[in-house]
Amino acid sequence: MSVEILNKNIGGEKTKKTIIFTTFILILGLLSLGAVAAQSPENDMLPDQVENNITNNTSSYSSNNNETSNYLPDPQVWRGGVLIYSTTTIQDALDNSLSGDTILLEDGATFYEKLVIGHDLYFNVMNGGTATIDGSGNGRIIHILPGVTVHFTNIIFQNGHAPDGTILSPDGENGGAILNEGNLHLEQCTLRNNQAGDGGSLLYGGVGGQGGAIYSTGTLIIQNTRLYENRAGHGSNGVAAFHSDGFRGGYGGAIYSTGTLIIQQSMIVSNQAGNGGNGVMMGTGGNGGHGGAIYSTGTMHIQESQINLNNAGNAGTGGLNVIIGGTGGTGGSGGAIYNVGFSTIQGSTINNNYAGNGGTGASAAPGNLINPTGYQGHQGGPGGNGGAIYNQGNLILSESEITANQAGTGGTGGAAGDGRDRNIAGAGGAGGVGGTGGVGGNGGAIYHTGNGTLQITTSSLSRNKAGTGGTGGAGGQGGNAKSTIPFRGAAYAGGAGGTGGNGGSGGAIYYHGDEGYLIGSDLSNNQAGKGGEGGEAGNGGSSAGAYSNGSGGAGGNGGNGGKGGAIYHATGNLNTLTNNLIENWAGAAGTGGAPGQPGPGTGSGTIGPAGTPGFYGLGGAFYGASDSSLHFNRLLYNWVYDVAAAPGVTVNAENNWWGSNNSPASRVTAGVNYSPWIMLQIIAQPETIPCQGTSQVTADLTWNTIDGVNPHQKPAGGHIPDHIPVSFSTTLGDIDPENSQTYMGTSLSTFTGTTVGTAHVSAQVDNQIQTTSIEVEKIDTVLSVDAVSATYLGSVDLIATLEDEFGNLLVGETVGFWVDGVYVGSAVTDSNGVATVTYTPVTLNPTGSPYQVTAEFAGDDCYNQATGFNDLTVDKASTNLTTSDVTGNPGETILLTATLEDQYQNLLEGKSIDFWVAGAYVGSALTDSNGVATLSYLINLVGGFYTLEAIFNGDDYYLSADATAQLKVPQSDLYIESWASKNNPYVGEPITITFKLGNRGPDTAENVVFTLVIPAGMEYVSAEVDQGTFTYDPLSRTITWILGDVPVGDPYLYLVVKALHAGNFIFQPQLTTDTYDPNIDENIQTVTIQAAEEPQPQPQPGVPMQTTGVPFYGLLLALVMIAGGMISRKK
Repeated sequence: MSVEILNKNIGGEKTKKTIIFTTFILILGLLSLGAVAAQSPENDMLPDQVENNITNNTSSYSSNNNETSNYLPDPQVWRGGVLIYSTTTIQDALDNSLSGDTILLEDGATFYEKLVIGHDLYFNVMNGGTATIDGSGNGRIIHILPGVTVHFTNIIFQNGHAPDGTILSPDGENGGAILNEGNLHLEQCTLRNNQAGDGGSLLYGGVGGQGGAIYSTGTLIIQNTRLYENRAGHGSNGVAAFHSDGFRGGYGGAIYSTGTLIIQQSMIVSNQAGNGGNGVMMGTGGNGGHGGAIYSTGTMHIQESQINLNNAGNAGTGGLNVIIGGTGGTGGSGGAIYNVGFSTIQGSTINNNYAGNGGTGASAAPGNLINPTGYQGHQGGPGGNGGAIYNQGNLILSESEITANQAGTGGTGGAAGDGRDRNIAGAGGAGGVGGTGGVGGNGGAIYHTGNGTLQITTSSLSRNKAGTGGTGGAGGQGGNAKSTIPFRGAAYAGGAGGTGGNGGSGGAIYYHGDEGYLIGSDLSNNQAGKGGEGGEAGNGGSSAGAYSNGSGGAGGNGGNGGKGGAIYHATGNLNTLTNNLIENWAGAAGTGGAPGQPGPGTGSGTIGPAGTPGFYGLGGAFYGASDSSLHFNRLLYNWVYDVAAAPGVTVNAENNWWGSNNSPASRVTAGVNYSPWIMLQIIAQPETIPCQGTSQVTADLTWNTIDGVNPHQKPAGGHIPDHIPVSFSTTLGDIDPENSQTYMGTSLSTFTGTTVGTAHVSAQVDNQIQTTSIEVEKIDTVLSVDAVSATYLGSVDLIATLEDEFGNLLVGETVGFWVDGVYVGSAVTDSNGVATVTYTPVTLNPTGSPYQVTAEFAGDDCYNQATGFNDLTVDKASTNLTTSDVTGNPGETILLTATLEDQYQNLLEGKSIDFWVAGAYVGSALTDSNGVATLSYLINLVGGFYTLEAIFNGDDYYLSADATAQLKVPQSDLYIESWASKNNPYVGEPITITFKLGNRGPDTAENVVFTLVIPAGMEYVSAEVDQGTFTYDPLSRTITWILGDVPVGDPYLYLVVKALHAGNFIFQPQLTTDTYDPNIDENIQTVTIQAAEEPQPQPQPGVPMQTTGVPFYGLLLALVMIAGGMISRKK
């Protein structure tokens, strides 16, 4: 039962106590239930309950990792959201897991384990944190077996080191952190400081291992993951007994993939392919490893990722030259990516990556008896190709940025051997020639070769460089002279310095394929490689006695600069369309080497000649080494020559924009067909506009020209790049926008003619300005005036509408108004083209209507003058005449008045007003300054009501008016009724005569006077009136009762008289009044008194008693009142 029910059914103190008690019991009950619930949460278990829970599989796992049993040791094995097993090592968890389980690692924990995973698993970290698996630098961390799928999330793999080469397996092993033969998914992971195995052993050299972080032959998916500071294995140096050449470095500084590789929103930074080992004895230096970040032979897709600061491997140096010697190795290619398979790269940045440098050539041996001339130094190795990407397969690159990458530098030529000195064993020899420097690597950003397809769209390639040529080796020193026999003679000349290597070609792209597409991209500030410096020459040998010193050798010649500052087209078909090729440079020439100095001592030895500088490269934007074509590109500020062709090669460079309309003949080499070229035109449509009108101005680059002046034709098949800046300007008016960009070969702006005249409108694109003229003419206008009407002394809005000849309403223009030739004001047109002036007051005579309203627009800088006319009709003003009711008595002169005002409440003066009374004209009067006309009128009418009419007959300015009122002539009907208290008194007996004066109306009788002459023989005793005053004149025996105004009613005069003698006496009063009374005399009643002598008095029988006693009803009333007071009120 509820408290509410208790309160309804139980009353009194007992009820209250019951309610309190019941409520208290209920609260205690609820609190008890809450306490029981608080003691029994589903997730709160005692230690022994936890153990049972693990055994009985009653825990649950939440995908957000927030509901794990963190108090247990980790790792934990979860299956279907249920905790299965908990342990202290990943290996134990792995051993106790089944395919599809999840192994959770503790947040912040580090595990030092190497794992082989043979079934499908998910690895994650508790609470969304990170855990680390550390290889300790002595082994690979993870090996995923074929057919197995593994997901890692939020895990760091570090310090993995695949095994180095051994006697039985001299090559370094692959995959420093992970070897994946199955399906691997990495999300929000980090792989750092891992390396594949280095090659070589004590007995035999070996190549470096592949994949510094990951070696994958299966499927590898990487999302939101970082791979940095990993490297592939280094190749070992050559081994003299078995293999004198150095061994190559490993490929793929971070990743080596032969299967499917997908990379999304990830960073691959500061990784390195393996370096090549040095040659020994006569061995060649080992080649540097390819793919500083990635080496892919399968399928690769990269999206929205950053691949920066990676390096392909540097080559090893050549071995010591005994007779043959060794050249330097070749630098690794693909500073970031080496692709042999099929790849797509979208929305990514590939910046600051480097291909490997070529190895230094071997130094040469000195001359000997058999070959007294010093041996020639060996050539430096070539630099690696593709500073960012080396593509030997199919590559689709879009919406990406490839910046500041560099192909490898050529290796330095080996130093030459010195010539043999003369001695008793034989003659000497000249110094050897220095080795030639290695050529710089090609393709500062991208090197493409093979029969795969290269496709680059809407991307930016900037500030990339092909490799610099290697410096030539130093020349050997000449043998010294000998002054004694045998074999005496002069010293020998120093050897020439080695020639510098040629700079690499293709500062951005080196194309050596079959089919390629470069479309809609920006290539700027790229540079082909600089030629290497010539080697320093050797000095001559020293003199002996009379035998001269030797002359210095010739300095080595500088290497030639690379070709194609942006693009080098070697073979195949490269479709180069709609690109920006701006400020790219062919390679600079290498300087010649320093000359050798004459040997010490005296003689005819001279300083050798300095080396000759190399040649500058050609084709700042494009170099065609085979027949090529490029169309609809923008070429600007490229050096030397924008486009160059190799001898015998034809480059079709028609329909390009060269930054101006001038002929580009001086900007190309022989073999380049540049005509026709795209020209800039400016087109205004229309060419003549009205002031404030608009003309569409088009900067048009869709036509070509053969003379730079006249358009030739509109080529099909493409257009110049979009987004080329265009600047518009004008000498008059406004143009908007002033700054725009091209789209589909044109750019639009709108010219507005705010000022009349000839506007010279210009458009500038790059170095070309084109100008056209637009005539801005004044516009005729039309001014329409509304016909209006007004009332005299009123106001009126004069309205005019201004529009141009095209019907456009004109806003903000001033319009003046004249009425009947008199200027009345001006107004500015509103948003509807309407100008409005209020003309007030209107003082024109209405009888002269209509009057002419003139509106005039004087014109301005844009609009011609206009005038409009129409009528103003002036109507008479209406008037209002008022008169007042008047009252007067006949014979009285009264004032008749009337007030005249116009419709604006102006009182009108000097206007004649006619007055009529009872239909009769009684006179006229002029209104005074207060608009009042006053006429004196003598009343000669009987009593009654009469119509009083005032009439204003109007004039030239005002309409007529009339007014009526009432003239009242008051009328009364006075009468006198008379009677006596005794008509037959005795002589001497006082009698009272009562005169009742009445007024039957209808009006008050004014100035009423009652007169009564007391008959002779009657004596006046006294009188009394209830209205007015009276006097008695004893001489004339006349009573005069002045009543004043007598309204309808009955005033009385009480007259007491007594007869002096017997006789017949007549009392006949008279009445006068100012108020008309048609029968006043007829209504006066006389009183006749017949007086007689008093008889003698007779004796009386007795005196009557006066009535006495108290009224019964009074006593009764008193008793009732007393009784009432004695009753107390209810309280």
